[in-house]
Amino acid sequence: MRSDLESLAKQLADAGNQRVFGYCRISSSKQEQGLSIPAQEEAIRKYCEKAGLDEPLIVTETSSAGQRMFQLPRVGGPATPSPIPQDDEQEGDEPKLTRPRLLLLTGHITTLKNAHMIVWRLDRIARLNDEREVIHQLLVRSDVKLHSTDASERLWLEHGDPNDPMAALMRQVFGAFSQYEKAIIEMRMQTGLRFKAARGGFTGGRPAFGYTIKDGELCVVDEDAKVVRYIYMLSKRYGMTLQSISEQLGNKVGRTKVHRILHNEPMYRGKYRDRYGTVHDRPDLCILTDVGNYDYEEEFRSG
Repeated sequence: MRSDLESLAKQLADAGNQRVFGYCRISSSKQEQGLSIPAQEEAIRKYCEKAGLDEPLIVTETSSAGQRMFQLPRVGGPATPSPIPQDDEQEGDEPKLTRPRLLLLTGHITTLKNAHMIVWRLDRIARLNDEREVIHQLLVRSDVKLHSTDASERLWLEHGDPNDPMAALMRQVFGAFSQYEKAIIEMRMQTGLRFKAARGGFTGGRPAFGYTIKDGELCVVDEDAKVVRYIYMLSKRYGMTLQSISEQLGNKVGRTKVHRILHNEPMYRGKYRDRYGTVHDRPDLCILTDVGNYDYEEEFRSG
């Protein structure tokens, strides 16, 4: 992620006299019907051509609008445990920016004079009114012209004073529809997730070590499962420390990961806890197959 942003920052810095920029976003790596990145780029280029604007430098991003753009860090108190094991998550991580390329583009474009930012529709910036208004006000106060290729948005966005009460009202009205659409999408997604969770199905998150996602479901990775059993044998049967176990594995699995693995025993015994806290019996996810004696010597001798 950092190298990607550094590359974009260099691209923007090297743009020289570029004053016309486009921004495209989709919610996932799968192209949304009618909203693919190429479709948005084409609409932006056609708009610039008709409006007499220069060829745009277009920044693209894959990021869900279901998450807030701005997340503040929590101060004090224990972190709320995730119901789904987050294998690579580190304690004390900074809040993640969900649309870093948009924020980087906004930071750059607000330093320019007579600049233009074009989007397919304003909901590509954000579906939430307050977040979209923050970006819009940053652009307005920096004399950056915000354009939309959508004709209905263009009527009130590109004419008159952007701070005119009527213009502000129309932004809020159109934004309310976009926010309503987002709420409907989220409600449908949550309904689907709860239905899937009730059957013990995978409901999202980063899988714990030893598992992978295939066709939307968790499944065991055989080679990693052997590592998990080896770790439990070394710890539970022979009392080895986290550091010793990591060294025994050639430091390919760090102490922190070993610690997480050892604290995730219910999952490795086929007790899958969904995002809502309900525990399901999933024999197909069982990695620890012993009866509690952590004896896997025969497996490793034969291997």
